[in-house]
Amino acid sequence: SRLIALAFQFVFKKGLRYKSGRHLKLNEINRMTRTLHNSHVAVIGLGYVGMPLAVMLARHMKVTGFDISKARVQSLQAGIDTNRELKSEDLKNTTCVFTHQADDLKECTVFIVTVPT
Repeated sequence: SRLIALAFQFVFKKGLRYKSGRHLKLNEINRMTRTLHNSHVAVIGLGYVGMPLAVMLARHMKVTGFDISKARVQSLQAGIDTNRELKSEDLKNTTCVFTHQADDLKECTVFIVTVPT
């Protein structure tokens, strides 16, 4: 929740507004934070950006990490990060579910796409 709070503080400092031009109020930001905290997040792409993001978010909410590479997913499930972004113990202790099957994303409510452009 600290990360989410920091993200909202950043956005708030930048002057997040509705399309109508009205600024978000602090209680609205708190409501959004609670909503995100109870969400099931899908991180699409488990490369050097997506995998650490998925593991970090899994400390605060339910997360499913998806990658099209079955070999990549199997190595992450075994606690091996070939990109060397995280330690093996971090991968083994995470609550993040790693998958290569798109059907596993059906119950996700928030999608973060971290694929090459």
